[in-house]
Amino acid sequence: MHISLVFVWSIINVALSVPGGDQVEKIVSAHESSIGLIHTADIHLEVRRRSSNELIETLRWSMDGPRERIRSKNETVPVGELNRFSDCYMDTGQVYMLGDADPQGTPAIRPFRSQGMYGWIKPRTRRLINMRASYWLLLKISLVAEDERRTLAELVHDSQSAFGDAGVIFKGSHEVSGIDTVWLRIQHPGVMNEDTGKTSHRGSIIDIFLDPQRGYLAKRVESHLQGTYENGKTGPYESNLEVQSFDDLGDGVYFPTAIVSEFLDMNKKRLSKVEYKYLVSQASVNKPLPDDAMNFKFPENLLVRQLPFANGRYPLHLIGANGQIVRTVSTSEEVQDLMETVENEESTQAGLRNRIYVVCGLLLPIIALTTVFIIRRQMRRSSEK
Repeated sequence: MHISLVFVWSIINVALSVPGGDQVEKIVSAHESSIGLIHTADIHLEVRRRSSNELIETLRWSMDGPRERIRSKNETVPVGELNRFSDCYMDTGQVYMLGDADPQGTPAIRPFRSQGMYGWIKPRTRRLINMRASYWLLLKISLVAEDERRTLAELVHDSQSAFGDAGVIFKGSHEVSGIDTVWLRIQHPGVMNEDTGKTSHRGSIIDIFLDPQRGYLAKRVESHLQGTYENGKTGPYESNLEVQSFDDLGDGVYFPTAIVSEFLDMNKKRLSKVEYKYLVSQASVNKPLPDDAMNFKFPENLLVRQLPFANGRYPLHLIGANGQIVRTVSTSEEVQDLMETVENEESTQAGLRNRIYVVCGLLLPIIALTTVFIIRRQMRRSSEK
């Protein structure tokens, strides 16, 4: 297989050198072929400050074809506080999010008393802020956090749909950190706000530098943002991601293992001194996934929201013992009924516990007196002998 892939890459490289050839299409095809060689992955990722090496976040990203799961732990949040854990699973149609559930063990919860845990379900789209591991690894591309995650082929298609052939330009070869790359400049079609329907950052530029020696995977991605950004000023800004090292996994499969990021303003002066690096601490690619890779399950008694909102409300799903939905409520009357049912169950259980305590309180003295009587009788029989 490795020999055939080397042959394929040599053919592609020859085609790219032919004047007048459709450079963009061939480059994108070569890149997608490499991505297509990654069928399964179980990746442990560390996010650290580039300057101090401080550990910010640990993640585990599992991928099996179209299914993905990413578990994260915010290492800066103290034990016992909220927003420390998240677990997001995506199948072919839905996304499932579980927040603040400690993977080392969650306490038993009751509906409406979830001890900080929360969950939601929503239809799968490319706009998934919680599933950004593939973006950090430069396997997919986003302009900003709220943007869609696109493959290179999807971004090229959307750009050309918005701007025609001029939306994507082959700029030739370019050296990145001593590596000869091919350079594509792509106009971004814009980031749509799901709530307002408005589009921002239309016409922003993404420069993508692909490494021909590593299956045309992205070596560096530069996002040049146009328009108002989070500091309230207007103008172009730049965020960059660059792969520092790839692992050669054999059979033509390469995988990024160290990535750095930075954010700069239009004068190349850093807006923030905080730069990050993303380090793969463990990687298993194209191997059978461990049993816990895709075993996502909501905890029993959790109330899970069904998104998006509809007419100012959303259904609530009650989760049963097997992690499946056992009841759904969507109106205020149904929610009130569920609350009353839970209160009645808790009252019944509390009453049962109280009765058990009373019975135990009555039985214990009797048991103690009986034990004393038996002991004394045995002692009396022993003395008579």
